[in-house]
This record gives sequence, C-alpha cells and structure tokens, in this order.
Amino acid sequence: MVDQLSPTNSKRMITPPSYRATDPVRPPSAVAQNWLDRMSLRRKTALSAVVLSTVPIAAMGIASYFVANQAITQQVTSAQQLAATRLSDLISRYMAQRYADIQALSNFPMLTEATIRNPAVLAERNTALDRIAQSYAQYSQIAVFDLEGNAILQTGDRANSNQSNQDYFREAVRANRAAFSQPTVTADGKGSQVYLTAPVRDSQTGRTIAIIRATLPLEKLSEQLVTYTLIGREYSI
Repeated sequence: MVDQLSPTNSKRMITPPSYRATDPVRPPSAVAQNWLDRMSLRRKTALSAVVLSTVPIAAMGIASYFVANQAITQQVTSAQQLAATRLSDLISRYMAQRYADIQALSNFPMLTEATIRNPAVLAERNTALDRIAQSYAQYSQIAVFDLEGNAILQTGDRANSNQSNQDYFREAVRANRAAFSQPTVTADGKGSQVYLTAPVRDSQTGRTIAIIRATLPLEKLSEQLVTYTLIGREYSI
C-alpha cells in the first residue's frame, strides 16, 4: 500500500539542520592576553611581584655559577703547576745526587794513581770496583776507560768495546769535566739509559789519565719518583 501525500503534506518544506561554524584557532599569545585581561588587578600585582623577585635571583644564580666555575678552574691550574714544580724539583735533586756520585767515583785513590794500568793490581781493583758499584746500587755498570777509549776496569761480565767513536765519550774527553749524556737505547733494546762521565786525574800531576763512566738505567729514575694524581690526571716518568 502506497502512502499518498496529502496536499497539505506535499507543501511542507523540510529544512536541513543548521550547523555552527567551528571557532577559529587562536594563537597562544591571544589566549594568554585574554587570560591576563580577565585577571584582577590584585592578581596582576602579585604576579608582577613574583616575576620581579625571581628574575634577579635567577640572574644572580647564573652569575655565581660562572664566577665559581672560573675560580675552580684557576685552582685546578694552580694545583697542576704546583705538582709539576714539585716533580721537577724531585728530578733535579735525584740527578744532582748522581752528579755528585760520578765526581766522588772519579776521585777514588785506586783510580787516581798512575799505576792504574798495572796488570798486577787490575784484578784487585776490578773486585774493589764491583763492591763500590754494589754500594751505590743505582748503576747497571761502572767502567773506566783510557783516553783512547779502551776499557781498563769495569764491573759485571759484559765486556766493553772501544768507545773512542761514541759521541758521549768524545764529549767527555773534550769537556774534561763531569757530565750527563743524552739518553740512549740499552744493548738489548728494551730500555733507555744515561751515561754519567767524569775525568780521572792523576793525584800527583792533576793531568787527566782516564774517563770513568757510570751507566744509569732510566728505570732507576722512575723508581725514585712518585706518580702524581691530580684532578684525574697523572704525572709520571
């Protein structure tokens, strides 16, 4: 059965429902402005007071941080300089002692006699030199050479070849005074060493008759030094 529309119903107009346009999105600044506009004068005054009291404190906090950081940096730098100075002084004192050693060794009476090369006393003097080396304990070898570089006396079992072509020996003969050589590699290639040299002078004439050499392994220097630890950094030899 078909429903027939009456004339009255046929004239009825169907109106679509009305739709409200969505409000446009306002930027945050506008929202904040409206929020401030709605705020009472009392609240605005209180907020201003809080802001004015907080900003200087924050600024002072930042300034204090930078001042404190600079002061700490200066303290660290000063402490490092002090540690380096103390380490340098320790090295200087140790090497000054070795310098005194070689001068004392060069003045031993058994070396300053003109009969130093007498075959009859060489074995006895070698034994005496071994005892001397043991008492000093810092040197891997002590040897005495004539001015042509030939070994006269020496400690240990390792024989020394002629030294006349070695830079340290030529300098020792030329300078004619106690000295340190530049560091050199040990014979086995596993370490470094320094030669301490001094002229041996005849006790009667004062003429230089030999060169004494004490071999100082740099390991001995390291053993005498303290490893410094400062602000996470290490200073060592």
